[in-house]
Amino acid sequence: MLPAAHPAISEIPNMLYYCYAYRMCYNGNMGEIPKYQQVADDLRRRLAAGEWEVGQPIDPIARLMSRYGCSISTVRGAQRVLADEGLLRARQGIGIYVEVIPDVPGHTTRETLLREIHAAQDLVVRLAARLGQIETRLAHPVGENDGY
Repeated sequence: MLPAAHPAISEIPNMLYYCYAYRMCYNGNMGEIPKYQQVADDLRRRLAAGEWEVGQPIDPIARLMSRYGCSISTVRGAQRVLADEGLLRARQGIGIYVEVIPDVPGHTTRETLLREIHAAQDLVVRLAARLGQIETRLAHPVGENDGY
């Protein structure tokens, strides 16, 4: 496994699983999914879809409140969830910025493709080294010319 560019990247599959499990529990007989979690889920989906790039600010709180029809505390709760996951970062007095784009099944980001390319390149280098070892052993098999 390749080292992650950001500590949160390696945790994204676990977070997505827990979000899915949480959603499954609360869609059953246990009750409604809290509004802040619904907003966080939609923002996560929008991040994965490429609506914002790393380093860009997301929509202002007022726009998010209008879009989701919720209070400022709900939007801040959703932002806090995504910040805890390492996807967003608050810059005091400036706004909330995208820190990492999540990998979500069905959405392939540029960062994901670059990681896959680097992994493939590393594999090619290791395979080339192994092939060299095999060729050397074939050129000089054990048991031939041992002097016996």
